[in-house]
Amino acid sequence: MRKAPSTLIALSVLFALSTAFSFSQNKKPHVCKAKVFAALVPIPKLEYECQPEAEDDYGEAVLKRPERREAIRKYIKSLASLNSAQWWAASTEDLTACYLRKEPGVLTEDQERDLRNGEFEFHLQGDASIRFILAPDPCFRRGFNGSNAFILYRDAKGVHVTEVIDGFSSRADNPIFLSTAILNSERIIELATGTGDLNPDVTDYYCVSDKRSGK
Repeated sequence: MRKAPSTLIALSVLFALSTAFSFSQNKKPHVCKAKVFAALVPIPKLEYECQPEAEDDYGEAVLKRPERREAIRKYIKSLASLNSAQWWAASTEDLTACYLRKEPGVLTEDQERDLRNGEFEFHLQGDASIRFILAPDPCFRRGFNGSNAFILYRDAKGVHVTEVIDGFSSRADNPIFLSTAILNSERIIELATGTGDLNPDVTDYYCVSDKRSGK
């Protein structure tokens, strides 16, 4: 893994500050717009048979279970089918409001609270060409919001999916944010994560896409 240059570290700080500021300033009620609701496509769920209840739900043994690895391979293929032009044209904030409300209209107070606290079945962020999905993992760190992070990149060839964090967990509300920037003519993707709790850890993941494969 390449060491992050100082320019990239500076970008990380700017990403974190701008994301936190924009999130805290967004006080207006969210609305599920009829046009966006019509563009919704089902987000697949990661599903597989869990280990026995008596066994730990964390650690490498859980992450490497054959049932889990096969389920993730199938899940990546299902995410690659999210290639609707209308879905990609809608903002992820508008899409999330509609996924949460499940019909056009203004979100209720309870729905707004769930949106702020991240209490719904997945996290969706990104723009018209790069999107990020944090998918709950049904058998990994269930008491700590165990999940897996995937980046979707869409071009003329289709949707390319990469699992970028295998086995993520956090006690924080909305624990992960995606940002992008241009560095030396290359698009950098950053995932800024936080563990929450009394002594939180913050980790930044940096990715670039391969121009040939889209991965």
